[in-house]
Amino acid sequence: MVFCPESSHAAATQKPQRKSLSSEVKAEELAADGQSSRKKEIPPLDIELIIANHENEQVEFKSTLQWDMKKEEKATWLRDQVMKTISAFLNSVGGTLLIGVSDEGEILGLESDLKLMNGKTEEKQKDNFALLINNLNNEKLGVVSCRFVMLSSCHT
Repeated sequence: MVFCPESSHAAATQKPQRKSLSSEVKAEELAADGQSSRKKEIPPLDIELIIANHENEQVEFKSTLQWDMKKEEKATWLRDQVMKTISAFLNSVGGTLLIGVSDEGEILGLESDLKLMNGKTEEKQKDNFALLINNLNNEKLGVVSCRFVMLSSCHT
């Protein structure tokens, strides 16, 4: 999953991490029994290339996590749409979810979503945003699914 905190930034999700979002992510290769076998570096995602190739069965765009852009208010029901997309990816070959990107591929940013997060600094708001996604994943999809979801930050 990827979210774009600002019009010029993006972040990607595929494994929960409580640390600050970063452009490089450490991932675990899982052995057949589900145990971690070794760590490796995953290169940053090319967000502009992903957007240019449009939505498909492995790429989905969501404008926000919980901000209704038409009514200009918090809409927690939108969280379920994000969780449904993650669930669909987990039940298939996987995929990338871009949050903060319109269906047409325009980078909208997450300013409205981030304003709903506690935190005096933008960095703390981003951390709380990532934590919210991780908590939703735990709550809606279960703790086991979290090992297959990664959160990272990419810059466009």
